[in-house]
Formats: sequence, structure tokens, C-alpha cells
Amino acid sequence: MKAAKFLKLKIELINEQNHKPLVSETGSDIETVGYATAELYFRGLKVEYTLGVAMQLSPSFLLGVDFLSETGGANLDYGIKPPMFTLFDGFIELPFYTRCDVTNCVTLARTICIPALNEAYLHR
Repeated sequence: MKAAKFLKLKIELINEQNHKPLVSETGSDIETVGYATAELYFRGLKVEYTLGVAMQLSPSFLLGVDFLSETGGANLDYGIKPPMFTLFDGFIELPFYTRCDVTNCVTLARTICIPALNEAYLHR
């Protein structure tokens, strides 16, 4: 909720017709208050996506399995240096770096394996 307000996103409150429950990686429900459409930018590609807005969420922003599956197959390749996160069947490549500066906003603190059909909670 704080991130949505900070980004000045227009929040559409939940009603019975637009309610899609969000589930955490542990299987518990995430209390949502509404939805907001945001513009996400990946290396110059703009993607409009409707996000669930939760009261309490840590970290403030998560891309879930629904987003990753709808982008034509997200992939994490740890077999190359630096490890590569790809979206849209490899069209967008986002390398993971071990440092963060103005040009690198995604970092890799340690290597983990996320099994197929699962999601992971990644944070800084």
C-alpha cells in the first residue's frame, strides 16, 4: 500500500467481480485492498500490468508467478557469468550483478535454486 501511494498509482478497490486472491510462497493468503495498473520498464520495454495492492507486504513490490508466466517464460540462468534473468522468451535480458549502482538495480547476493512451478521471495 505504501509503495502504491508513493508511486501515485490509482488504486481500484476490491469488489466481488475483480477479486483475485493473492497467495504467498508459504500458501497463506495475502490481504489485498485493491488493484492498480502500473507501467513497468525492462530495458526500454514498457509493460502495463495490473498489480494487487496489499496492506502489508515485505518487500514492497513482488513479481509473482502470474507475471512471470504471462511474460512468455521468465528464466534465471546461473550457468553464465553474470547470471542472467530473461523475460519474454529471452527478448529482455537483465544480468544479475554483485554490486548495485545507478546502472545495476538487480543484485545477486547468493545462488539459490527455484524449482519449476514454484515462486521465491527475493529481497535486498
